[in-house]
Amino acid sequence: MVSGDHGSVGGGGSRIGLSSIAMNWVAAGAEDAGLALNWEDFDRQAHRLNFGAPTTNKFGPVGLSGLLLGGITKDREGPEHVRDLSLAALDRFQSDPTYRPKSLDGILHQLYALNDKEWGNLRTYMIARDRGATHDLDTQMRPRSRDF
Repeated sequence: MVSGDHGSVGGGGSRIGLSSIAMNWVAAGAEDAGLALNWEDFDRQAHRLNFGAPTTNKFGPVGLSGLLLGGITKDREGPEHVRDLSLAALDRFQSDPTYRPKSLDGILHQLYALNDKEWGNLRTYMIARDRGATHDLDTQMRPRSRDF
């Protein structure tokens, strides 16, 4: 599970913090599958990887269909285990006490029960699962461990 709505994770607006993390994750997986990537070109497009970026990315005029569809909201189904979170969602949860979307309700007890060592172990597990970190905690830059 990643944090953010369609526009903030999928891109298409001026806020690129969350969509750059998603794009980095997809690009890294594509590279792992054998696709050759030019990471310098990638960095020109996805240059701010910010797990704390706004979770909405609405922009431009909204037509009648947008107004009608905008009134239909439904929380997405959340993960069953903390291991199902994205690294960005985990880091956001840990660093931002206001980030508590309804989709995390089913695992809040698991998250609150983690001690500092378990947080570190979970983060290490996620980085290994994703074959590298999807973002850098301190710089908002793409982790350079993917440059081969």
